[in-house]
Amino acid sequence: MSVYPHEHGLGGRFEADQLADLGDFAARYTPGRDEVFSVRDEHGLIASAAVDGGSPDSAANDEPAHARLRWVLVAPRARGRGLGAQLMAEALAVVDAPPARPAWLTTFDGLQTARRLYERRGFVMSHSWSDERWGRALTIQRFDRPIAR
Repeated sequence: MSVYPHEHGLGGRFEADQLADLGDFAARYTPGRDEVFSVRDEHGLIASAAVDGGSPDSAANDEPAHARLRWVLVAPRARGRGLGAQLMAEALAVVDAPPARPAWLTTFDGLQTARRLYERRGFVMSHSWSDERWGRALTIQRFDRPIAR
């Protein structure tokens, strides 16, 4: 799915960074800690999400290891069907399974539908920063979710 280049003007550098991150994730994938969810139709992949329980920023000090939600994406032709909510529910079920972990994700300003999806599931924006590494100015946002009780 090449949504970001077409909808948000992010090109080759963005895609290369995402592919490098995906390769790193695949190399250290650990069942039970990490998970990938996807939905396909007759034309291919239409939605995805991943739980990255071993990302470099997954633990801090004495806190429990954090799970990072990554690659939460629904193709334009599949939007409005609840696939994002379905994949988030599946991903958070992994995060909340014993031993439950806090979770975090990053996105960028302007993705209001995604932000509402995250906030409805207990994520709160903890901070934001400007970033131009992908060829245009973006406000990156980090969202955190405490351990579900």
